[in-house]
Amino acid sequence: MERISFCPTLAAPLNKSEVASSRNDKSQWKTKENRPCLMVVGNDSAAAGTLKEALGEWGYDVVAARNGWEALVLAGRRPVDGMLVDMDMPIMDGRTMLSELRWLGHQMPVLIMSNESDEQVHPQLLMEGAQGFVLKPPHFQSLQQTCRKGFAK
Repeated sequence: MERISFCPTLAAPLNKSEVASSRNDKSQWKTKENRPCLMVVGNDSAAAGTLKEALGEWGYDVVAARNGWEALVLAGRRPVDGMLVDMDMPIMDGRTMLSELRWLGHQMPVLIMSNESDEQVHPQLLMEGAQGFVLKPPHFQSLQQTCRKGFAK
């Protein structure tokens, strides 16, 4: 039997082959400007709105998810070029979401957003597939530089 997911919080399993086939057809999601698409994942709607606005001004198309589970579902339906993921969320936290994302075969860059600069957790998250970290609340000039560096193709 094919392993669907190792996360016990997933109510409806995600199938790796279904995710891969939907991710390969990017043509339906291309924008007129062909801008890179980023996903903002976090349960603070005000912060997500501010991030969406800033990222849009910096040349990104932006989609939002309220938690890790919703982000996994969206990533299976719509290809994204990178993610900004809040570490602390309900339903599925950022660390679990990153692990599930990699297990499902998604290889886009992921930047983790956190209130704390935990020097013990950061190296572990890098080993688990994160490309970098953003302290919350973000300083927008440094966030812009981090996004350009972290999401450069």
